[in-house]
Amino acid sequence: MEKLFLSVFILALLFSSAPAKAADKEFRDCDACPVMVKIPAGSFMMGALAGEGWDDEYPQHKVTIAKAFAVSKFEVTLDEFAAFVAATGYDGQGYAKRPTVTEVRGGPAIVSWDDSQAYVKWLSAKTGKSYRLLSEAEWEYAARAGSTEAYPFPASDIAKYANIGGSTDGFRYTNPVGAFPPNKFGLYDMHGNLREWVQDCKNPNYDGAPSDGSAWLQGDCKWRMVRGGSWSSIPKGARSATRSSSIPFMSGNESLRIARAL
Repeated sequence: MEKLFLSVFILALLFSSAPAKAADKEFRDCDACPVMVKIPAGSFMMGALAGEGWDDEYPQHKVTIAKAFAVSKFEVTLDEFAAFVAATGYDGQGYAKRPTVTEVRGGPAIVSWDDSQAYVKWLSAKTGKSYRLLSEAEWEYAARAGSTEAYPFPASDIAKYANIGGSTDGFRYTNPVGAFPPNKFGLYDMHGNLREWVQDCKNPNYDGAPSDGSAWLQGDCKWRMVRGGSWSSIPKGARSATRSSSIPFMSGNESLRIARAL
């Protein structure tokens, strides 16, 4: 009888602890807030491997992120951004009357960097938490999820893992977030769907870049950096190390993914 009771107790403990672990990793600060995923601290080599990338992706350098932080599980969706617009009456330059032909229900919002700043400011005031855009280093660390290769999945299978040009599932524009598999950190659409704004100013390469994971706020701040690929990208344009830039008040194929301290 005692052995039976012990076995039942152990099974109950196992089943009750599994959901708790998942809940510990993800959270949401309000009903209208994006779901956030906790990302562990760590070090990685930022930038492209030799012969892999473009000139602005070098030199490869070690970055250490000393503290765990949280990143939104998905790109901020059209509905999540619309909640901000409805609450504030916001009508920024990049955010016009949506949706457009490239936006779909359940998909990411197309926004400018300026729109992104307005959104995280509102979300911070609403929740009392310090929301922000990721730094370039944080973005690449989160996208790599421990990988040292061009992608955190087999390069030959990219169309199965990311909504980019030529994906085999029939998508031609943006798709609902989470339609492709997540990376090992539990983040979706890091390599396709829409490119994502980060906090950093434009610099021609990584000479002098911060090594602590912080945003690089020196350089040409009339331009802001964008990471990841979009639904129209070629595979090389959707690698973990791929970086580009755009004018802050313009929007095209850019969305946002947000972060906050834990």
